[in-house]
Amino acid sequence: LSHLKMLEDASGTPMESPLPPVLLRGLGDRSYDKRKGAALEVTSLVKSLHDSGEKEKIVTVINVLAQEFSRSRNVHHRKGGLIGLAGCAIGLGADIDRYLNYLIPPVLECFDDPESRVCYYACESLYNISKV
Repeated sequence: LSHLKMLEDASGTPMESPLPPVLLRGLGDRSYDKRKGAALEVTSLVKSLHDSGEKEKIVTVINVLAQEFSRSRNVHHRKGGLIGLAGCAIGLGADIDRYLNYLIPPVLECFDDPESRVCYYACESLYNISKV
């Protein structure tokens, strides 16, 4: 995924994405099953990061999904970003309230998407976030 920008921390220092390249490819795949499988991996990763207390990495994961996926020009990436954001919410469980301000805005933006399937994914994603 060469279109992904290098991530930077608050000081502008480059840092590695906590999402492995294979997972990024899965989220952007044309196949729903591959996107779904990647979203399940996002859930596991976020749960692991949460259990380890790595809040900054969780925010980085959410930001990658929001900026590089749900706001992408590629329709499959937008759908993958939305399902990934819902996966993050599920992985966070009861502590989701700390991250709602990162999770909700990119999902709401997709309600205006010209592609009806993306709007459907946004609705499903918001439902899954609110369910947590």
